[in-house]
Amino acid sequence: MPKQSFLEILQTDLLEHPAVRAWSRLQPERVEPKEIVLLERNNKSKIYQLVSVGPGGSAVVAKYCKRSIALLERTTYQEILPRLPVKSLHFYGFVEGDADFDWLFLEYVDGERYSNDVREHRELGARWLSRLHSSAAGLNLAGRLPDLGPSHHLGILRLTRRRLLPVLSDPALKSEDAAVLNSIVRQCDLLESRWDHVEKWCAGVPETLLHGDFKPDNLRIRTGPAGAALVPFDWEMVGWGVPARDLFHVDLGLYHSLVRNSWPGLDIAAVKKLGIVGTLFRRLTAIGWTIERLVPRPFEFEMSCLRSYQADIAEAIRIAGWG
Repeated sequence: MPKQSFLEILQTDLLEHPAVRAWSRLQPERVEPKEIVLLERNNKSKIYQLVSVGPGGSAVVAKYCKRSIALLERTTYQEILPRLPVKSLHFYGFVEGDADFDWLFLEYVDGERYSNDVREHRELGARWLSRLHSSAAGLNLAGRLPDLGPSHHLGILRLTRRRLLPVLSDPALKSEDAAVLNSIVRQCDLLESRWDHVEKWCAGVPETLLHGDFKPDNLRIRTGPAGAALVPFDWEMVGWGVPARDLFHVDLGLYHSLVRNSWPGLDIAAVKKLGIVGTLFRRLTAIGWTIERLVPRPFEFEMSCLRSYQADIAEAIRIAGWG
C-alpha cells in the first residue's frame, strides 16, 4: 500500500503491464491508466498505483503478493471489516496469479500521513482501535486468523535468539555491532525468564481482531465534510488475540475511556500493562524481520534499526520493573 513515495513511474505499454492485465479481469472494459507508479517492492510483494482506472477516474492499488498473504487480506477486507463499524478501504477484488502469488485490488487512500507526534492523530488512532477491538471481540475468529497472543511472540523471541547466534560468530562483525546484538540476546533471555508476567498481564483480557501492524506507514488521515477520519491499510499482519500488539504508540488513557463500557473489567492499569506488552511484541517481531536481512553480515541500516529496537525493549523492561 502507498507509503507516500515511489520507486518508479511507468508511462508506456501500460495495457500490457501485468497489473493492468489482472485488473482487466475484474472489469468489463480494459482501461489504460494514465500512468503506473511502483510504490513498493520486496521479496513478499510488489505494489502499484494504477492512476485513473477506478470509479470516477480514481486511482487503484494493485498488490501482487504471496498467496498466503493475499488470501488473508482478502478475507479481512471482504468478509470481516464490512461487519464492523470502522472506516476501511474499498476492496475491488482478488485475481489469481501464478507461482504462488496473487493480485489484490484496493482503493488508493490519499491523505495526511499519521504521526505519533500529533495529538489529534493519536486521538483518532485510539478512537478507531477502540471501535475495532470492542466491536470485533464477539466475532470469535480465533480459528480463522493467525494467533497474535503471548505464545506466538514467545516463539518469535526464541527464534530470534537462535538466528542471532550464528551472526555473532562472524569474525568480521564490528565490536560495536556485536555489543548491540549481544544486548538483544540478553534481553531475550531476561524476557523469557519473565514471560509468566507477560502471560499474567494478558490473562482475562478479551481477545479480538488485531490490525497487527498499526503504525504511521500504514495509516492516513482523510479529511472530508464530516471531519477527519483515520484510514488504516496493509492488513497482512492481521490476527486474533489480546489487543496489546495494536497499542504501541496509542493514547492509552483515551483508549481505556472508550472501551471500558464494553470491557468494564479492564482498568487503566491493565491497559498500561498491555501497552508495555505491545511494545515488546512489536519490537521482537521487528527484530526478527531485521535479522533475516543480516546475512551474510550486518549492514548499517539494519544495525541502526536494531539499536532503536533494543532501546525500546530496554525502556519497556525498565517500566515493567523487570530489571
